[in-house]
Amino acid sequence: MSKVAVLPLLLVMLLACTSGPAQTNYAAITGVVKDSGGGVVPGVQVTIRHTGTNIAQSTQSNETGSFNITNLVPGPYELTGQLSGFRTYKLGGIVLETGQTRRIDFQLQVGEVTQSVDVTAEVAALNTEAGAVVGSVIEQQEIRDLPLDTRSIMDLALLVPGVIPQAEGGIGSGINTGGARSETNNFYIDGFSNRDARSSTMVASPSADAVQEFKMEVSGYSAESGRMAGGNMAVVLLSGTNKFHGSLFEFARNNVIDSRAFFDQGKKKLNRHQFGGTLHGPVVVPKIYDGHDRTFFLLNWESFREIVGVTSIGQAPTALERQGDFSQSKNSSGSLVTVRDPLANNAAFPNNRIPDARIHPVSKKILAFYPLPNRASANNNYITSDNNETNNDQILWKIDHRFDEKNQFSFRHSTSWRRADAPFTGSPVGGFPVLTSNMASLAGLNYMHLFSPTFLVQARGGVSRTNYENFTPTRESNLAAELGLPVWNTEPAMLGMPVITLLGYSTLGNFQGVPTIFTPTGIEAGSRLRCREARTSASGVSTSCATGTTSLSRTTSGAPTTSSRIGRDRQWATSCSVCCRARRDGWPWLAPTREGSP
Repeated sequence: MSKVAVLPLLLVMLLACTSGPAQTNYAAITGVVKDSGGGVVPGVQVTIRHTGTNIAQSTQSNETGSFNITNLVPGPYELTGQLSGFRTYKLGGIVLETGQTRRIDFQLQVGEVTQSVDVTAEVAALNTEAGAVVGSVIEQQEIRDLPLDTRSIMDLALLVPGVIPQAEGGIGSGINTGGARSETNNFYIDGFSNRDARSSTMVASPSADAVQEFKMEVSGYSAESGRMAGGNMAVVLLSGTNKFHGSLFEFARNNVIDSRAFFDQGKKKLNRHQFGGTLHGPVVVPKIYDGHDRTFFLLNWESFREIVGVTSIGQAPTALERQGDFSQSKNSSGSLVTVRDPLANNAAFPNNRIPDARIHPVSKKILAFYPLPNRASANNNYITSDNNETNNDQILWKIDHRFDEKNQFSFRHSTSWRRADAPFTGSPVGGFPVLTSNMASLAGLNYMHLFSPTFLVQARGGVSRTNYENFTPTRESNLAAELGLPVWNTEPAMLGMPVITLLGYSTLGNFQGVPTIFTPTGIEAGSRLRCREARTSASGVSTSCATGTTSLSRTTSGAPTTSSRIGRDRQWATSCSVCCRARRDGWPWLAPTREGSP
């Protein structure tokens, strides 16, 4: 293919994208090959092989003995170095982490290629290739072995210095990173944005059994992954290997050894079950297809069932007060209250009693929604208990396929459903619960073509969508009209009980802002051209690259407002970044490109 034909193709791939997804889910190796005398050795065939999938990438050391291999899936590897006249060098036990660039310098010894020098990798030293990045990788063993209350990997992020629990009154992800607000964190799964545009939380919260590792970066991370001011959590899902692996789990918690809380009339109910399973390995269809060394899958399912008892106290009108008799009613200080007549210059009602004819019919109907007091107390004379119920289900699956040594493809998809019932959200005395029904989906596709170990093109696309719906059981009942109140909204989804506040008593009605419906949707697609070469510098080996990305992101959300209309907000953003320098003899069109916005 001629340069003239290649250039427009690459320009189209660079410009026809709508978001530049980050590459923090990959790892890389770099190093220098020397002989026993300390001289650099060019032309060495360096191969890095994933010991689980048997997938390998190769490159040759250049005239300075330097080599780089990028876009490596985190996991266990073996490295070999071969050159005629030298013994084959083998280094096993290498474990690459997400976002890591690991330096592996080695020496070749004179001998036959059929002879080998086998070495086992030691624990990696301080990663000097990471620049100013501050953060830590939480590995699979920590995820699997450390106790987690609800098996949320977000709790493990608190192990990283600079990450603390969300401040009281905060909203968003549940953590504050580097002093930033909790709604300013970035989330990625396998390089795809996993941040919900409305709630600032993760769209998909993968099961701990489906996560290989994640990296929590507090500061200093690359601009391509830093959309927000907070931290950057990059999650890497498990990938299948040539062997089948699976697990089944069930975690239970109850109130058998719990004690009664101070205000509770008895021991509150607690019944939690978290169960599921994971299976991953090669795709094998007997007598039809054998996916060893080529096609791998991951399948994960997790469900959560919880019933938690809740006690609520409030203030309800007494039987005498419902009849207008306040002769025995006392205020918070224990003194008898005085009921005054606004139509008689605020004079006190005789015997502190309101005539029945002066009680409005609407008031009588509202009083019927209050329960009778069940506590002998002037304040908070009503106590009740009920259950908060939460049901979650999630299915996640992933496919990785290797067409040949130069073409790789992967796809992942996650869908979760959540249903919850909060009985006292609308009123402390009950009767106006808020029901929640959410569904969240995340899908991402990645294709990579390797022209050479130093030149590759990658195309990616993903979509996320979350549907939030909070409502009440009375949402289609026109209770305002039944009470005799003015009806200002006839939209069926917006009906129910209006918020009613009586001075001195608990509030009644639907929780403010309910019902609500939000559907934020994120669409991202991108292409990446990466050209890398290794060169020596005064301090060792450094990397030069030419990376061009163009991003265009769109977030659309809709929600019912106080009218029957749907409000929509659209946010558009474009950016273009070009990093480092490119040197390719015969490729003048890969010259450095100026920075700017498309």
